[in-house]
Amino acid sequence: MQTVTSRQRLFVAGQQIELWEDPELPFGCALNDLESYCLNARWELLFNAMVLAALALQEDEEERTAPSPSRFAWAFGAAAPPAEEDQPGH
Repeated sequence: MQTVTSRQRLFVAGQQIELWEDPELPFGCALNDLESYCLNARWELLFNAMVLAALALQEDEEERTAPSPSRFAWAFGAAAPPAEEDQPGH
């Protein structure tokens, strides 16, 4: 039995790598892909998909919640403390 695979060559940090994928079972990170990996005991694919999905969610969250100036930023060394007249009640 001969398995046909698709092969791509990519460069990561200046190093050439080859990515092999079974065209009959393409890799994915969608919920149905994760479920399929569990049902078929494909733990390495499940792990990879979960890591990639988590990274994508984290990047999406970081883009949506761009840091806004905080009135407490000075407490973390990001700015000078507010002047007394700038504080409420003064």
